[in-house]
Amino acid sequence: VPSTTPHRVDQMKELEVYFQSVVERADHASQNILLHGPVGSGKTMLAKKLGGALEKRAFLYGNRVKFYHANCRIDKSLQAILVHALHHLGHNYPSRGFSFEELLHEFFDELRKEKVHLVIAFDEVDSLVSSDPSSLYTITRLRELSQSTQVFSSLLISKTLDYLKIVDLSTLSSIQWNTVSLDPYSAEQLYDILSSRSSEAFNEGCIDDEPLELAADMAGLYGDARYALDLVYRAGKVADLTSSS
Repeated sequence: VPSTTPHRVDQMKELEVYFQSVVERADHASQNILLHGPVGSGKTMLAKKLGGALEKRAFLYGNRVKFYHANCRIDKSLQAILVHALHHLGHNYPSRGFSFEELLHEFFDELRKEKVHLVIAFDEVDSLVSSDPSSLYTITRLRELSQSTQVFSSLLISKTLDYLKIVDLSTLSSIQWNTVSLDPYSAEQLYDILSSRSSEAFNEGCIDDEPLELAADMAGLYGDARYALDLVYRAGKVADLTSSS
């Protein structure tokens, strides 16, 4: 997670505003936010940076907020994600042998007992919804299972919002529709990102503007920061291996 987020400051502030109620009143507020943008637009980076910020800011208000990032391409069921979230909190819940209803009971019981509000980022949530359309309905309704004390919020991350087309009307009506959208980066923006990140990764004087501009122009065709960073990273590794000065 980088120390700075060039050209994503406004989106970061927007996410923080949405979750401010959770930070201030963790046991009375719950949020469900949709974050979407193309590959390499900074979705996962923003989510992880947001998670760290929420935990620190909630502590200042005397609240315990924990953040868990789930990759829905790896954990392909809601049950697996909730079990791993419990493991993340230090609770040794078995991965099999119990029903989903028993898992939910244990999940909320553990959060209440520990007085923790858990924010789960469901990265590539469209994969989860494609395999189980009912999972989205369950995610958006989890707050209703803990009405007296709110202990759960969610951040739904995807490339587009097309996955919403396959869910039913009851699910759509349960979504809060608080949405943060990310556009592809331009070549100029990618150069700023590469300049910022390379200053942290390379020794002073090891890299100049020309290779950064080249990588930014190449990745700018797709607006993909991940590709731009990978180009510079691989160039650095090649320089290391060849003892290039």
